[in-house]
Amino acid sequence: MIVKGTVDPMYKLSVAMTTYNGEKFVYKQLKSLYEQTRRPDQVIIIDDCSTDSTPQIVRDFIKEYQLDWHFEINESNLGYKKNFCKAISLTDGDIIFLCDQDDIWHNEKFETIENIFIGNPKVDCINTSFVFIDDEDKPLQSENKRGMSNNNLIFFDIKPNDIVNIDLNSIIRRNISPGCTVAFRSKIKDIYLQNTKHLLPHDWEINIYSALSGGLFFYNKPLISYRLHGNNTIGLSLKHINGFKFRGNFIQRLNILNEQIGLSEFLLKPFIFDKLGKSGKKFAIHLKSYTKNRQKCINNNSLISWFFLFKDVFFIYDKPLKSLRSTVGDLFYITGLKKK
Repeated sequence: MIVKGTVDPMYKLSVAMTTYNGEKFVYKQLKSLYEQTRRPDQVIIIDDCSTDSTPQIVRDFIKEYQLDWHFEINESNLGYKKNFCKAISLTDGDIIFLCDQDDIWHNEKFETIENIFIGNPKVDCINTSFVFIDDEDKPLQSENKRGMSNNNLIFFDIKPNDIVNIDLNSIIRRNISPGCTVAFRSKIKDIYLQNTKHLLPHDWEINIYSALSGGLFFYNKPLISYRLHGNNTIGLSLKHINGFKFRGNFIQRLNILNEQIGLSEFLLKPFIFDKLGKSGKKFAIHLKSYTKNRQKCINNNSLISWFFLFKDVFFIYDKPLKSLRSTVGDLFYITGLKKK
C-alpha cells in the first residue's frame, strides 16, 4: 500500500520548463512556481525562439524577484520534444518536474509530490490529476465517464486521493495525464536521455521507461489548473471537452498518425518489446500494421485500406469501441463526406 511521507525537504527539486510564444499566460505560470509552499531548488527555462514578448516577460520576472533561475533562448527552433529534452538535460535535481508555459500550479504541488517520493521508494515517476481552466482562469467542467478517471484519460476508475500503479501494458496504449503533471527521479532522466530518439512526446516516453521496472504511479488529486485555449501548442485542446469531430481535417489526422507511427517504432525496440507481456507484444505488432493502413487511408483516400484499418482496431485496443470514433472519422474523410 502506498502512503504519503512526512514533510522533510531531503531532495533537490528541479523544474524543466519550455516556452514558445506564450506571452499571454507565462507570467501566471511563473508566479505559481514562485508561490509554492515548498519552492523548487532549480528552475531551467528554455525558450524555443519565440517571436513575441515571452523572453522579456521571463527575464523581467526573474529580475523582479531576484531569482537564480536559468533562462536561455535556443539559437534555432528545436520543436517541443527536443526542447524539453534539452531542458531536462540541464537539470541536476533528485526529482525533475515538467512544466508548460500556460498553466497554474496549485501552491502545494511541490510539497505534496516530494512527500510522495520520500515515503515511497518504489515510485520512480508520478502523474497527477488536474482541473481545466479557460483563458480567464475560470473552471471548465469535464465529467469522468463511467469507469474512467483523470478527465477520461485513464480507462479505469480510481478513487479520489488514491495512488495507484500503472502497469506497462496500460501505458503503452495511451498516456495517462498531461506532461505538466509529471515528476520523476533522476535515474529515469538518465534512462530517457540515453535512449530517446524523440519518437514519442517526452512525457509519454518517460512514463513508459518508468513502467518498465514497475515504478509508474498516478495520484488522483488535482495539483494543477490546466489551461485550455485556442493556441495550445502541445497536450490537450478544447476538443477534449467538446468531443472529437468526425470531420477533422487532414493536418489533425496526420499529427495523430505521426504519433501512432512513433509509438509503433518505439515499442518494437528490443529493450522495450522484450519487457512487454503477451498482450503488449500483440498490441505492438498489430499497431505497426494499423499505422501502415492508416497512412494509406489518409494519404491516398484508400477505401480498401480502411477496411483493414477497421479490423486492426479490434486487435490492438483493449476497449475497441472507445477507439472506433477516429476510425469512423477516417471513413468520413476518405469518402468525401467531410466538411471544412
